[in-house]
Amino acid sequence: MITRRAGIVGLLLFICLLTCLRAAVGAQTAAQQGLRIEHYGLQVSFDPVAQTVSGVSALTLSWQSAGAGRISLDMADSLSAHSVELDGKPAAYVRRGAKLLVTLPPALPAGREHVLRVSYGGSPNPHYLHFHTLGSEPAIASYGLPFSAMGWWPTLDEPAFKAAGADVIITAPKGTTAVSNGTLIGTEPLSDGRRRFHWRERSPIYPDVISVAIGPYDIIDARYRSESGRRIPLHYYVYPADKARAEAEFAAVPDMLRSFESLFGPYPFAREKYGIVEVPFPSFREHQTAPSLGRGLILGNAEAWDLHEVGNVIAHDMAHQWFGNSLTPRRWSDVWLNEAFANYAVALWHERQGGEVAYRRFMHTLDTGPFPGSVYIAPDHPAGELLTYVTFNKGAWVLHMLRHVMGDRRFFAALHEYAQANAGGLVDTGTWRAVCEHAYGQSLGWFFAEWVYGEGRPALRTSWSAISRSDVFQSQVIIGQTQGGQVFTMPVDVGWTAAGRSGRQTVWLRQRRQEFTLTTPAPLSSVVVDPDHWLLRN
Repeated sequence: MITRRAGIVGLLLFICLLTCLRAAVGAQTAAQQGLRIEHYGLQVSFDPVAQTVSGVSALTLSWQSAGAGRISLDMADSLSAHSVELDGKPAAYVRRGAKLLVTLPPALPAGREHVLRVSYGGSPNPHYLHFHTLGSEPAIASYGLPFSAMGWWPTLDEPAFKAAGADVIITAPKGTTAVSNGTLIGTEPLSDGRRRFHWRERSPIYPDVISVAIGPYDIIDARYRSESGRRIPLHYYVYPADKARAEAEFAAVPDMLRSFESLFGPYPFAREKYGIVEVPFPSFREHQTAPSLGRGLILGNAEAWDLHEVGNVIAHDMAHQWFGNSLTPRRWSDVWLNEAFANYAVALWHERQGGEVAYRRFMHTLDTGPFPGSVYIAPDHPAGELLTYVTFNKGAWVLHMLRHVMGDRRFFAALHEYAQANAGGLVDTGTWRAVCEHAYGQSLGWFFAEWVYGEGRPALRTSWSAISRSDVFQSQVIIGQTQGGQVFTMPVDVGWTAAGRSGRQTVWLRQRRQEFTLTTPAPLSSVVVDPDHWLLRN
């Protein structure tokens, strides 16, 4: 059994990885304003013995206005640029730490595409590209955290720099298979026994979910027929010894896809694939069309943090294909739009499978408070704050509470509209709020101020006393908020019992001490605030 302590240690390690390349969440620099990325082209080969990478990163760029000055690429200190070209001509460049500053011609015309090519090599950051062995075979895989792409290839490592597509060409060691995003265009055997794999992603993609995985894979092929009738290829890349276990664990994938399509709309990458790629390290990431899943998770001997089991991990990363990959935050400050939505999708999957009881049971497991800090991460905050229990678990509770405020019909209409209206694009918290307010018909500024941008959670204390009346039974009920800091405005259900009868009414909390009157058919015997646990509270 995995203990809470083990889960916390794993998450702390996960968070620490973020600080290796970036000290702060950061914002787009002035030099990159107006820059558009049309396409990422990446050619890479790996030396599993020396644990090095060499290759070419080609970025197809355009500017909305005439470009001038320099462009700043992100590249780990352990990598070196061998040459830089713009439109086939040598370009001057300098290194400044993890930045590669490339000098541009005096006045690049607006709207025209330019290709910036960087030939490079070196040792990838070991946190973001892992070298392992399985027996005598190499097993290599990237790990797509925020700001991680720069750890193994030079790029513009911000989610806002989402390209229309990508080509990834991987030269794999003899006897191995290389997997990446999108569709396999072709393979080419080389004279030395290695093979070259060409993968093409035809949907918008940002750098950190561009992936590579190399290993002695067996391939499990299947198909899923969506509700629209489209047949979507399912490809699972697993190590031979784990194939039987993987087939059993992945059997639920078609049902998960069907459930999520009914909630969020069509699977965004239906013309390419839905894949799962086994990797040698004990974690998981939502790489576009090819999420990675650690071997230990498949075999059941590694922690899944607060997701508890591998089926929940699969559902989490599948939901990321909508929330994170199709809909991408403009800045990492809004990373909760990825992680909270993916965790909440797991709860919705449980609800589809086991009803309300299963849904509430899973939501209860996500209450891992006290949740210090806000769900939204300000740009000047350390990058280590991005992926914490606040982002994943409190964020999921925020959606749970918003569902109660809006009601199921309006909440799920907003969720579907949000996923479809913004498919392939960039979003922020304001995008989600606007969709919700349109469906709800009222402002939700108070809710977002308290639960997304604010901190803490209410602590409630309830008391009640009978009011002396001869004709009806009435009681004065007082709900006090005893927490420090802000006072929360929220609708809360109040359940009561009286002489074997029961009822419920909804009360709006607006003050630190809220008083209201309950009218019951007999003397009041009990009061329960928030009986269905819609409110994140102490």
